[in-house]
Amino acid sequence: MICIWIKSVQFQISFSFLAVWSLLLIINDTTFLISSFLACFLHEVGHLMAMLVLGQKIRTVSFYGMGIRICPEHMLYSFLSDILVLISGPAVNLITGGILYFFTGNIELSGLHIILGTFNLLPYRNLDGGAILHIILSYFIIDEKTVERIMLIICIIFSILVLIISIYNKIFNITFYAVLIYLIFSECFKIN
Repeated sequence: MICIWIKSVQFQISFSFLAVWSLLLIINDTTFLISSFLACFLHEVGHLMAMLVLGQKIRTVSFYGMGIRICPEHMLYSFLSDILVLISGPAVNLITGGILYFFTGNIELSGLHIILGTFNLLPYRNLDGGAILHIILSYFIIDEKTVERIMLIICIIFSILVLIISIYNKIFNITFYAVLIYLIFSECFKIN
């Protein structure tokens, strides 16, 4: 892992991030990758802007195989501010997608933002939607083990529904299934 400090913020670049992007550069269209990277960048800028507006300081920015993770200096702020920071990334993508479609009619570019924003709202812990769900459940349920079990049940049910719908609609995309399997395993192995 490569670590770089800029002022009080540590930037971490893992081997998996470099490996995934190298592989994608080999097998995909460069223009699409640049558009994807910019959509991801705007997503993270949405989180950063919300953090700055709410007075949260950034501790680390980690680049890893599945994306970018921004960790604040303090892990828990208020219920509402945590949710606002988490929802701001997908919101930026959804708004950008809508604006791009309205002004350019470019379905591919606007769709990329809409898909990224929607994908990040899914209930998996490694995504913004899962983190939001965890915060909401933790607010109402004090026992962390119960929260973890509920999260796991929701993710398993959601995953089964996605698999059924995908197979029924004859979606045979290896990347789609690889990401879904990664998300399922990442949920299952977080429960002790």
